Amino acid sequence: MTAFTAAVCTKPGIPNPPTAPVNRIDATGTGRYDGTDGYTVMFTLIDNGEPGKNDEAGFVIFQTSNPSNVILNVPLTFVTTGNIQAHVDQK
Repeated sequence: MTAFTAAVCTKPGIPNPPTAPVNRIDATGTGRYDGTDGYTVMFTLIDNGEPGKNDEAGFVIFQTSNPSNVILNVPLTFVTTGNIQAHVDQK
């Protein structure tokens, strides 16, 4: 992704612990796929609190000029490794 084109942050769930102002991000951006310009990515990231075992992510990549040409479609699914964190850094 070389440019963000849109992002919407909401809080449909309770991302505790720790407290966070949002827990879902739906975003879109444009960029390259396999080194070639002209693609769009739409993604959703959901932080369902610690330790991250219930966090979710989904991605769709398609050719910008031909949105029906979907290159990758990963439906919203639980993250099996890692941890999505929407909270402010707890320094």
